[in-house]
Amino acid sequence: MRSDGQNSDWTKVAAEKVDCLIGMGFSEARARETLVRCGGDVERAIDELVACGWDAGQEVAAVQQDAVAEQGSVGGIGARGLPNLGNTCYLTSTLQALSATVPSRRYYTSGNYNADKQLTLEFAKLMQSLWAEEHSSTCSTARLKDIIGDKYPDFAGNGQHDAHELLLHLLGGLHDNDVRKPGNSQATSKIDDLFHFQVRSIVEFPDICKESRRLESMRCLSVPVPRHVHSGEAGRELSVGAEPQSSKVHVEECLELFTRREDLDQRDWVWCDDTRRYERSLKSLRIETLPECLIIHLKRFGVERVGGEVEKIETYVEAPMELYFPQHACKYHLYAVVNHHGTLRSGHYTCHARVGEGMHRRWHSFNDSTVSRAHESEVVSEAAYLLFYERV
Repeated sequence: MRSDGQNSDWTKVAAEKVDCLIGMGFSEARARETLVRCGGDVERAIDELVACGWDAGQEVAAVQQDAVAEQGSVGGIGARGLPNLGNTCYLTSTLQALSATVPSRRYYTSGNYNADKQLTLEFAKLMQSLWAEEHSSTCSTARLKDIIGDKYPDFAGNGQHDAHELLLHLLGGLHDNDVRKPGNSQATSKIDDLFHFQVRSIVEFPDICKESRRLESMRCLSVPVPRHVHSGEAGRELSVGAEPQSSKVHVEECLELFTRREDLDQRDWVWCDDTRRYERSLKSLRIETLPECLIIHLKRFGVERVGGEVEKIETYVEAPMELYFPQHACKYHLYAVVNHHGTLRSGHYTCHARVGEGMHRRWHSFNDSTVSRAHESEVVSEAAYLLFYERV
């Protein structure tokens, strides 16, 4: 039996740090014990485990065997967990967010998709399993992961990957398969019906009084996260280039940074067709159209200076339950959040999502195979990485 002092030490271990190690394949008991011994330092805990002879291959294999036996926890309809097959939290969290995307889920559970393509067929099977009425229905991502790894070799194996990159590849693959569906003479897809929008890129050449404009198609809006906030009498000045002084900003400020005109460094000057040379350039972006479902990617990983190491930006981004774009007369409701906990080296993904139909949708927390009810106040945290909004 533990003493009161030992129990106190255990309670000090943040759940997200434990999740980081679990996501890498460590058992929960081993993760907690090592973190307590290392004072909650995740990287020190990893170094100690490696020094003690931790075998990544054996650990992952054990996790995969447990996952096959478990085949996903079974909860209420749409609130079922997905097993971690060894560093696949990036996949399970992204899939739970897509499962909560109501029009997409309805499409892939209706049978109206291109069943001739393996990626689409397996994705649809998983959606159907998550939303099956039979409580004995099992859910596993093993087959879908293999197909994704075959189609996109960067995602093969048991390594950890970026949820944003996985999301873009998955949406792209589903779109391509939908376009090739027999009888689809319009070459349209459900993915683009829901997620496609356009951004106008404007490049000004002030020295010659000319400009260039072009439209860019997107399925995810990647916005910068400022590294620091200056507060003064003249207001708040946002920058993407230094350590944070204030740790909290609003997502609307990230959107403002995305559209702000930027005087490009000389190495980034744009080629001008009129003068046939690189000219001094001012660049700005403008959201031209908005989709039915808007995914906002908070760019938390970047370099502070050219040639520097990639680091995680820890700034807390406040994301409201309702987001309004007055210039487009569009209002959105938040329905899912993919979170990244930990550091670039040792991270773990989880998801919060609204599950259900109509007015009966309720927030749930998804941590691989573990699912629990969540309060609205818990949904947005400093770990928020991908924000999923639906137009209302």
